[in-house]
Amino acid sequence: MNSNGYPFLSRRQILERIEADPSFAAECFAILQDRHERRGAGGTESMGWMASHAARATALAAKLASGEAIEKERAEAAKLAGRYSKQLARAFRDRDLAARPELGAQAAVFGVGNGGGEHPARATPPPGTPSTSNEQARAPKRRGRLKGSKNKPKGSPTPPRRRRG
Repeated sequence: MNSNGYPFLSRRQILERIEADPSFAAECFAILQDRHERRGAGGTESMGWMASHAARATALAAKLASGEAIEKERAEAAKLAGRYSKQLARAFRDRDLAARPELGAQAAVFGVGNGGGEHPARATPPPGTPSTSNEQARAPKRRGRLKGSKNKPKGSPTPPRRRRG
């Protein structure tokens, strides 16, 4: 736990542990690889490796899982996992909330969840959205000026054009 009462692993703590503990780095790498595989299998979560890291990370994951990884590859895997500390912080927080629901109140204080469930803002539809299937959804209001308006009010006369002579 942090000195400010935050009961979950922070991004900085995750980075420090990845650098200091090779087994934690391997665990983080496995979490990211699992999320990447679930997303590839049609999952809805948008977590895991970026496309630019996916091929190399998948190759490293295979070597790490088989135990054939050399020290250089384990260091590369730890460095790669460190780039995803924000995702890892969320994964560890979700895991902690699922294991200990009483942390939900503290999580709400920090604005990071409501006890492992769905975010309260997403749990109920926003006002003005259709609640039954026969209602029509309103198109979102376009922001900014109207196309072609040039910041002129609609009823104002157009200035005369100057002729070139």
